[in-house]
Amino acid sequence: MPEFLENSNSYHLGVKQDGEPIGDVALPPWAKDDNSSDEFDKDSIESDDRPLEELSWETPELL
Repeated sequence: MPEFLENSNSYHLGVKQDGEPIGDVALPPWAKDDNSSDEFDKDSIESDDRPLEELSWETPELL
């Protein structure tokens, strides 16, 4: 997992409503590993099915 997704300094980031502490970023269930979520994001950005207005805010972050 890329280090920017890990809370390696053990910062207190709060707790969820169920009382579980918030720590490392949890990947979605469909992501087999950290690279598959990146590929999914890139595929969705490069898709012709999404309007440009929808991409404008996220494109710099993901490319």
